[in-house]
Amino acid sequence: MFTCDITKPFRIFADEKPAAFDLVTAWEVLEHIATRDLPSLFTNILSHLQPGGYFIASTTSTPDINEGVDLHQTKWTNEEWGRMIAGKYPELEQVDLGLKYYQFVRHNEERSFLVYRRKRQSPDSPRRDDESYAA
Repeated sequence: MFTCDITKPFRIFADEKPAAFDLVTAWEVLEHIATRDLPSLFTNILSHLQPGGYFIASTTSTPDINEGVDLHQTKWTNEEWGRMIAGKYPELEQVDLGLKYYQFVRHNEERSFLVYRRKRQSPDSPRRDDESYAA
């Protein structure tokens, strides 16, 4: 285990090979990331997610004020997250795993959860890596 800034490039290795996982989760994380840093975050997620692997996250569009500072930098609704992911990361497909509201970590009243699977693609599939996107 190590600590890193998930908005900066990093790579996890196992047996001196790049590691990829069947599941990447982000509970109460995405809203804390500045919108400008989302492309690098999703690049990190995708570089560590196996084809056929799942990305599951909880989000909120509500503020979280602590000592006068709003800790939530990207306050998007579930629909806004979905539009961004569909438009920028076509290798992620939204899926229904039958998870119930109460089965999510720190479920909130907003019920905004992202459940995606990385498509199994051919190696020559195009990828959109441009850094500009606004929800």
